[in-house]
Amino acid sequence: LKALLNDMSETLDGLKRMRFIADMAAYGDEALKKKRKVATDRIPLYAGLSAANGLNPIPGLDVAADITVLLKLGNEVAHIYGLTSEQFEYIKRLLGPKAIPSLLAKIAQFAAKYLAKEGILLLLKQIATRATAKQVSKWVPFVGPLIAAGIGWQATFMLGEQLVAEAEELSKDILDGIIKGSDLPDDD
Repeated sequence: LKALLNDMSETLDGLKRMRFIADMAAYGDEALKKKRKVATDRIPLYAGLSAANGLNPIPGLDVAADITVLLKLGNEVAHIYGLTSEQFEYIKRLLGPKAIPSLLAKIAQFAAKYLAKEGILLLLKQIATRATAKQVSKWVPFVGPLIAAGIGWQATFMLGEQLVAEAEELSKDILDGIIKGSDLPDDD
C-alpha cells in the first residue's frame, strides 16, 4: 500500500499532487515528510493574509481577523495530517479499548490548542509583545502599517511552523499507537 500511494502521488502534478498527499493516510515517515512539505507550503499564504490584515486601520478588528486566519490554518493543517474531529473518532474506534490514554489526551490537547478560538487566543497571548507592537506601530505615520504587516507575517509564520511540528509529532504518535495496537493479541 505504501508503494502504491507513493507511486500515485509521484504521477500527479501541482495541485492534484498536493491534494492527494493532503488526503492520503499518514502510513509512515515518507508520507509524513510529504505532508510536512504540503503543510509548510500553505503557511506563507496565511502569513500573507495576516500581513495584509496588519494594514487594517481598525483596532480590534485586526485581532478578530488574525484569529480567523489562524483557525483556518489550524483546520487546514489538521486536515492534511488527518487530525480532524471525524478522524479523532475513527482513531478512537481503531485503537479501541487498548488506546493509550495519554495519546487520546494529546489528541484532545491538540484540538483545544489549534482548532478552537479559545486556544488561538491563548497562543496570541503567548506572543502578546508582538501583538502589542503590531497595535502600537499602526499609529506611526506611513511606516507603521508596514511594520504591523511585518509583525503579522512573522507571528503567523512562527505559529504555523509550531502547528505543523506538533501535528506531525501527534501523527507519528498515532501511527505508533496503531502499529503497537495491531501487534497486541486480542483479549477476546
